[in-house]
Amino acid sequence: MSSTPGPPGPSGHTSDPGDGSSGQEGWAGPAGTQPGPPDDGTAAHDAAGQGDRQHDPAGHPTVQHDPATHPAVQHDPAGHPAVQHDPAAHPAMQHDPAAHPAMQPDPAAYGGVQQQQPGPAGHGAPYGYGTARPAPPPQYAVAGHAPPWPGPGAPHHGPAGHGPPPEPPTGPFGLSPSPTPRVRWGLWAFLVVEIVFLGASAVMAWTTGVDSAGGVLLAIAVPTMLAALTCILWTLWRGDGPAADLGLRFRWEDVGVGLLIGIAGLFVTVPAALLYLYLVGPELSTSVGVAFEGITAGWPIALAVMFGVVVIAPVCEEIVYRGLLWNAVAKWISNRWVVFVITTLVFAIAHLEFLRAPLLFVVALPLGIARILTGRITASIVAHAVNNFLPGLALALMLVGALPQV
Repeated sequence: MSSTPGPPGPSGHTSDPGDGSSGQEGWAGPAGTQPGPPDDGTAAHDAAGQGDRQHDPAGHPTVQHDPATHPAVQHDPAGHPAVQHDPAAHPAMQHDPAAHPAMQPDPAAYGGVQQQQPGPAGHGAPYGYGTARPAPPPQYAVAGHAPPWPGPGAPHHGPAGHGPPPEPPTGPFGLSPSPTPRVRWGLWAFLVVEIVFLGASAVMAWTTGVDSAGGVLLAIAVPTMLAALTCILWTLWRGDGPAADLGLRFRWEDVGVGLLIGIAGLFVTVPAALLYLYLVGPELSTSVGVAFEGITAGWPIALAVMFGVVVIAPVCEEIVYRGLLWNAVAKWISNRWVVFVITTLVFAIAHLEFLRAPLLFVVALPLGIARILTGRITASIVAHAVNNFLPGLALALMLVGALPQV
């Protein structure tokens, strides 16, 4: 029994006659695609007659990757110029210092040190191998503003946009003198201090026996300390405190200045004292020497007297005269040399030793110079202590009988 062929397939192949046999060859897909699954072997597979079932590259050229036919498959830089990084076509991708000045390190903030900084990948190399990294780290300054943070070795700057802080004033010999303050009190404050001193001296002389070295020491030291204490309390009550109003600040450079000026001053004051003693005669004597005349004491009291002459007196007197009085006069007189002369003259007269007043004026000259050079009384205190050291030592030796009394 013959079979009737079925309808042709999509590619011109015929299908099984439909008798239910398994000799169906399958269907053919669209042109150029692989054939369907092979039959189960009941139908003869004629390779020669079914040549279109094989993968013929010549008959299906689109299956192969022909670069000539499909040039877009390859990466053609000429056909795709945007794939490459063309600086001329994309200038924004480059680091233009002229367009971004804020990204440049600020040489002024680092003393003119230029630094090479690593940029993004492809935009500059980092520090080269074997090249030392500059000590200060980079700081990027916004135009018109100071660098946001100081680095090691970089100068200190104030808040952003306000520039560096003012440099401290530099005086003679590289010193940094403190400016003279504009105090809120005047000369009447000094008058109050002098009243306290004179009143305390009268009370101590009346209540304390002056026939012993200890009694004389108290009668001299207590009024002086009360006067200095009044100055300090006055600045705390009516002013800005002793550090600002009296120049009572400590700096090591003041100690060096005081020692230098005090020792140099001895080459002036000692010859001046000898000359003045020669001119005036034996009547020239100090009030302290007169107070201890004819009194002897042991070493503890003698050393306490020396401490009062070398330490207590310089500290208290400088607070009163080169501290309170100096700034009270400077409030009305701007010329510091005029202030220097006035305060030195008042210091000489305030000791109430009118015969020794000219000598005391000469002795006080180095003290005022120390005050001018530093703007503080620490240097004048040290210079005053150096000036009083030899008289204090001589007085102590006289109290213990090591030196004859004069």
